[in-house]
Amino acid sequence: MSAFNSILLVVLAAPAVAGCASRPLPPPPVASADITKTQGPRLTQPGEEVTQSRVRFPSTVVRGTRLEGRAPPGSTIQDGHGVTTVGADGRAVLQAPDRMGDWMLRIDRPGPARALTIRVRVIDANN
Repeated sequence: MSAFNSILLVVLAAPAVAGCASRPLPPPPVASADITKTQGPRLTQPGEEVTQSRVRFPSTVVRGTRLEGRAPPGSTIQDGHGVTTVGADGRAVLQAPDRMGDWMLRIDRPGPARALTIRVRVIDANN
């Protein structure tokens, strides 16, 4: 490589390298939260959506209180106490159990979508 080509390469590459060093990296993309992971108490309504499912339930609930969530209209939710059918507005209201621990909800969505099981953490009001 000739001296001229070396100088030309340095002159052309320097701004690109300097520009890379002066710009911060963009933040990583934010993914939908997986509500089946155990997290600290976060009492949010209606909760985070399970990725590409149109199902939203809080990750935690206080024992004995009402739990409001969303699922596709016509879905059925089995909660260990009975079956609830989601209304036309996509809203479902369930009564949380009195015992603390994991509460498993099985949501059967209409159409070709498969059943989805999520875990809601039932906590005491003092936690």
